[in-house]
Amino acid sequence: MNPFEDIHTKSRRWELHDNGIDIVYDADFLPREDADRLFEALKNEIPWGRVVIQTPGGPKTVPRMISWHADPGLTYSYSGLTHAWRGWTPALVEIKTVLEQKLGATFNGCLANFYENERDSVSMHADDEEDMEKGASIASVSLGATREFIVRHMETKAKHAIPLEHGSLIVMAGDTQKVSRHGIPKCRRTCDPRINLTFRKTLNGT
Repeated sequence: MNPFEDIHTKSRRWELHDNGIDIVYDADFLPREDADRLFEALKNEIPWGRVVIQTPGGPKTVPRMISWHADPGLTYSYSGLTHAWRGWTPALVEIKTVLEQKLGATFNGCLANFYENERDSVSMHADDEEDMEKGASIASVSLGATREFIVRHMETKAKHAIPLEHGSLIVMAGDTQKVSRHGIPKCRRTCDPRINLTFRKTLNGT
């Protein structure tokens, strides 16, 4: 049974605490009109592109478009790939400002992902790279089509399926990255485009 089913019917904002997983979800982080406007702005402001990573089976094109934006000189690396620094766009600055005011936290980087359709996805993983500040919260803002976010506890195997809505925010804190993996599976139905922004604290400057 999905423990979120009852919560979704009662509240637009809720928390999950499950053996080290600490997640907060706010379905109404951005008003609808702002979410609509920012989605269109980000589609045009960000230089979206598909990248290739090295895997044990050879080079693989990532099944979504990616762009890294951060404070000057900060890069982000994983799977043998280093994202070069790009500055903040006006729409990213607007979202970052609201986010930091509401959470009382600071972020110095953002990995932006563009899912063109139902075939785009992200495999199960943890955001625990050496570049990341250990224990820092990761705040993920979703715009566009609703996609299912899967969180699976590594030890208990408990699985949580969370629909990430247009204008919503999910914050992963505490030991979430240590004890669980998360991802966005391919969709079985036709999906419109989606933009996801994961705001982070990174340590790797060049």
